[in-house]
Amino acid sequence: MNSDRTADAFAAAAAVTFPLCPEGPVITLRPADLKSDADVEQILDIEIADSLAFTGAAEKHTIAQRRALLQSSPMAHMLPVVAEMEMLEGGTQIVGFDTVFAPRLDNTDTIFSHQVVHPAMRRQGIGRALAQYALDIAHATGRTKTSVFATVREGEDMDSEAGVILARRAGLKHVSTAGVRVCDLPISEDALARMQDAIGEQADGYSIEIVQDPIPEDLLEDWGAMLAQLDIDDPDEDYEAEVPTYTPERIRAAEKRRADGGVRRVTAIARHIETGRAVAHTYIEFSDHPETTLAWQENTLVMPEHRRRGLARAVKLALHRELARIAPHLTRIITWNSHINDSMIHINEQLGYRRIGSEYIFQGPVPERLDGPAGDSRAA
Repeated sequence: MNSDRTADAFAAAAAVTFPLCPEGPVITLRPADLKSDADVEQILDIEIADSLAFTGAAEKHTIAQRRALLQSSPMAHMLPVVAEMEMLEGGTQIVGFDTVFAPRLDNTDTIFSHQVVHPAMRRQGIGRALAQYALDIAHATGRTKTSVFATVREGEDMDSEAGVILARRAGLKHVSTAGVRVCDLPISEDALARMQDAIGEQADGYSIEIVQDPIPEDLLEDWGAMLAQLDIDDPDEDYEAEVPTYTPERIRAAEKRRADGGVRRVTAIARHIETGRAVAHTYIEFSDHPETTLAWQENTLVMPEHRRRGLARAVKLALHRELARIAPHLTRIITWNSHINDSMIHINEQLGYRRIGSEYIFQGPVPERLDGPAGDSRAA
């Protein structure tokens, strides 16, 4: 029932138009028109500007690929909403967007959103307006919980960051913190050699394999088990979420979505030679667009009974070497680590990752309204 109500609420979302302040520019909040190349292209432009400002690199997609990634899937309902502003020079321009998404297979009482305002248009109240619009949609779905992720640059004040301000106005609790790190590519041979030396003979008895989507049939069961174990082990402090069940159907649906969106996933898997089971993995994702310069280092996991054998280092080493071989055009890679995950932070820093910011996670009941003065421009 909740899933049907969510779909109905997303379909019923309507445009609203108002001035940002009494004599300010007029803004329209509305669902993005995914049939419109202009809408999708402007969302892409905002994402690239935001990424370049934060990481110095960017992921690019074709309009068709980004359209595919913005659409609902078997895993989640998705509704991208945009803030469209009347410009002084005439015409309108999308200056920010918020992707509202609601899981369909688990955590069906929770709704999430990911907001981006163009760097040149921040501190005007656009983020606050988008957040309230997303809250109104969330209430219509009947979902009762929400989570917000706010990123703060290294050295900047957490309490002055727009996403943090909005989360606190929503009455959400700060539940977890992650460090955001980047690494310049290619990684130096000296760093790779030092990591190989650190592994030594610990990983004897295991073979390392590089695989790309789709995951081979003989690995599907082990792959699903590793993904579930990752959710169980994730050092996410007070963040609460239902652990998903990774069925073969779910894994294949995610692979199809990545393929439609031009997202390439490269995975290093450690296989226990004696049993033939896949027991550790790490993967990196990046767009197959030739102008992409940014990759994403995602999950790294070793199953509990195979830990302390150097496997996390072994799979990371193999994967970063493979990335240099197959995608030499990439210039930077980004990753997130819980600030209490000392072992993974140490491994990443051995490879040359350096911290550029923090991600603060807030969680709580879906609020009715955002507190605080509507004209406070600090809220994005």
